[in-house]
Amino acid sequence: MKRDEPEFLVLPARAREVLRIARRFLAPILTAVAVGYVAWIVVSDSEEFIRAVKATSPMDIGLAALAFIGSNSLLALQWVKLLEGLDPEVKRRSGLWCVYGQSWLARYVPGRIAGPMTLVVGAQHLGYPPRLLVVSLGYQAALQVPTSVAFGALLMLIFHQAASRIFLLLKLALLTALIILGVVIAAPRLLPWVFQNPPSRLPMRTTMAVISLQMCANSLGGLAVAILASRASGLDAMLYIAAAEIISAVFGTLLAIAPAGIGVREGLLTFLLSSEIGSTAGLSVAVLSRVLRILSDVAFSGTCFLLDRPRPHDKS
Repeated sequence: MKRDEPEFLVLPARAREVLRIARRFLAPILTAVAVGYVAWIVVSDSEEFIRAVKATSPMDIGLAALAFIGSNSLLALQWVKLLEGLDPEVKRRSGLWCVYGQSWLARYVPGRIAGPMTLVVGAQHLGYPPRLLVVSLGYQAALQVPTSVAFGALLMLIFHQAASRIFLLLKLALLTALIILGVVIAAPRLLPWVFQNPPSRLPMRTTMAVISLQMCANSLGGLAVAILASRASGLDAMLYIAAAEIISAVFGTLLAIAPAGIGVREGLLTFLLSSEIGSTAGLSVAVLSRVLRILSDVAFSGTCFLLDRPRPHDKS
């Protein structure tokens, strides 16, 4: 990538206005509906909800936690690969994983800026160029979202019986995600409505690595939830449950105003799981997986800090 290319993460006025309206009206409404749906299930059948949570075995919890930590590790590796692909001349410095772990916890701070800002400021302190960091985050988001939507929708479409009610919507989501993904890969300059002065294309090797790592991370996250739901569902439903987690996680992050998609993700996941294991059991899986994911995020961040502390001589 040329050094004199401008940053592209500056939204034009039309896009800023659409996002402002969505955040002011759409996001609060969706969050309220999701939280209300979750609260209604808990109040209407609290005893069954508690029994469903207690029925989860310690082994299932341990395996799910390892899967969540593995998913986080793959996403961290994905970002490192992006940095190397965008600018191969930049030397990898110690402490990069530590900074990523800190930014992962910063997602739980209210507002959407704490996580990316922690990552940019921390990596800049290690000596990485600010423009490179901003571009890497933009490309990561632009590849992560359509990849996750397409992968989750495809898995749900494979599970025809449970997905039949929303079959058409899933096909539309899959097609839209693939088109966006294709544009991001082949011609980012065709997205002026989203980005101003987008940079040139990523190397194809880096692009394929980012997409592959995203799918593997999605699979581990979905597997974690499927493990937690395994006692309430059969093995044949695990694919659908994993897909439900993938879609719920990405839309929860996109639409929610709460930190890390808390509330919307649980409401959507409960709704999607209700057709397989019932709404009460689905809610218990959604809540338990959220608590376990938070604990796994803390463990992941602590491990990154212990294993990859920044060394002063690497900052130069």
